[in-house]
Amino acid sequence: MSTDERRRLERLPVIGIVPGEVRIVHPIKLVELSEGGASLELSQPLVIESLHDFRIELGDNIIIVKGRVAHSRVADVEQGRVAYRAGIEFIDLPAHVREALYDYIVGLKRKA
Repeated sequence: MSTDERRRLERLPVIGIVPGEVRIVHPIKLVELSEGGASLELSQPLVIESLHDFRIELGDNIIIVKGRVAHSRVADVEQGRVAYRAGIEFIDLPAHVREALYDYIVGLKRKA
């Protein structure tokens, strides 16, 4: 059975340009954290000024924050693998997320 025979809904060719985007999940390593932003490492570069949603595990608490990429650069090149470092400014944090960040940072300070 061909793909066309299995498809229930007809697909039509698109005329012209129809923009879109895809969001791909990449693991990140949190390097530094404040209530206003974070420094992180990842395997893909981020575009400066772009906006992203970041899922961050703060111990038992998982938060999702919207952030603006303030800077991005190559951090390390080792055996053909490139690591990128990006500075993220958090944007429009809800009160419960701000509180979770604060509590986590207070805990970090106690351990230091």
